Amino acid sequence: DSSGETYDLLHFDSAKEFIGKLFGKESTSVNSKDDPEPKTEPKTEPNAKQEPTTPPKPTQPQEPTTLPVPTSSPEPTTQPTTAPTTQPVTVPTTQATTVPTPTVPNAPTVAPTPTTAPTPSVNIPQTDDAASEKGVNRELDEPVQQGKFGDCVLIGVCEALSFTPNGEKIIKDSIQINKDSNGNIKDYTVTFKGTGKSYTVQKSELILAEIDKDYSDGDDDMLLLEIAFKKANKDEMDALNPSDVLKIITGKEYKEYNNLSNGLDSWNANQSAVLGVYESKSDINAKDSNGNDIKLSDNHAYSIKSVDDKNVTLIDPHNTEKPIVVDRESLIAISSKLAYFSADFS
Repeated sequence: DSSGETYDLLHFDSAKEFIGKLFGKESTSVNSKDDPEPKTEPKTEPNAKQEPTTPPKPTQPQEPTTLPVPTSSPEPTTQPTTAPTTQPVTVPTTQATTVPTPTVPNAPTVAPTPTTAPTPSVNIPQTDDAASEKGVNRELDEPVQQGKFGDCVLIGVCEALSFTPNGEKIIKDSIQINKDSNGNIKDYTVTFKGTGKSYTVQKSELILAEIDKDYSDGDDDMLLLEIAFKKANKDEMDALNPSDVLKIITGKEYKEYNNLSNGLDSWNANQSAVLGVYESKSDINAKDSNGNDIKLSDNHAYSIKSVDDKNVTLIDPHNTEKPIVVDRESLIAISSKLAYFSADFS
């Protein structure tokens, strides 16, 4: 107490007795700052618990000191609610939107592929008439210009055949146009009467040959015969012999006349004839009906379209559109450089 006297709690019979003894002293000792009693009050709590009937008043004001504890404990409950709710919502939305985007640019890549495919198919039916106005019609009825192949003999023989009715029929029978169920041209078949062998020519082959400068330009039927003959003759197109060519196409052989005058005399409307010019180091000149010089190409073959007493009409495979009318006597004058081949198809 304030007097400095010390009490032993064990000597008191009850808390009342202790309080009475304590407050029987000066009352200032309870409110004094130097009073050591507040520090010892917690030690008296065991005795207070043993006396439930007398709850001490000083112990009750100390209980509110535990109030600040519950203020911090309920706050953590708000943290788990905010963290998980925001994260799962944002993550899947961003990932799901990025996945379909790469499929969009890939889709247009399929579009250009069908646009390139139809372009050649559109050109195929057009090219049947691209090189000539009539296309393949089983007749040699359009001009022909020889290409880089040295096949003047082949073109000369075919043109000479077309000048006779029977020769024209042989060409017509040798060409077959094959069509599908819709009536569209599928391919062509060329059968050479002399060998009995047939050769199929695809439409694509005809198209490529029209572009290829090695083949002739102009009549598609002549071009078709060229392609087939190249197959029949094992790709050999140069330095052809007129008799060999005629035999493959018709089964007949040409008769060669050593005397040009006799050959010209034998000519008739049913005769297929070819004039061959030998290779020469000098110019080979004949005369036209007016006496002008006409230069003939050496190592070359000409179709003979007609023969009369004064003139001989030649067709040059380099350009079959322009007939060359030559004075007959001027040809006989250079007969040593010429060869006459003919076959009768009457």
